[in-house]
Amino acid sequence: MAGFRGWSKRNQTPESAFRSMCLKWLKLRFSGRIWHMRTIGGLGQRAGIPDDLFCVRTRRNGEDVGVFLAIEWKAPGVTRLGPRQKQELEAIRAAGGIAGMVNSLEALEELVSGIEPTQLSMRDGKQKPRRSGVE
Repeated sequence: MAGFRGWSKRNQTPESAFRSMCLKWLKLRFSGRIWHMRTIGGLGQRAGIPDDLFCVRTRRNGEDVGVFLAIEWKAPGVTRLGPRQKQELEAIRAAGGIAGMVNSLEALEELVSGIEPTQLSMRDGKQKPRRSGVE
């Protein structure tokens, strides 16, 4: 356990701390209508795959659909992407997904600006109405 000493949230890298804050913002914005997976580069994974993958439920043309979202996080102020990262982000966009580098809250807001959160009614089969207790 001695090797793990000092690794706490207060010792996060600037990119990791920024990413944590943005993930909280995304979960609040899309409240329960977002699926998320963190990718871990290494053996078995193609180089350049974005850091985080999401599927967000939204409404398009009157129907509920899932939108694929991929984000490559960079610390605030960092603007460089590697050639493989650029290639993967472009391939995701070409396939119809939303993909980009995020190094500021403004960049995140701009990236997801076209994804409107859906509002579920209590009668759409996802939730049952609560009884008021008065009959």
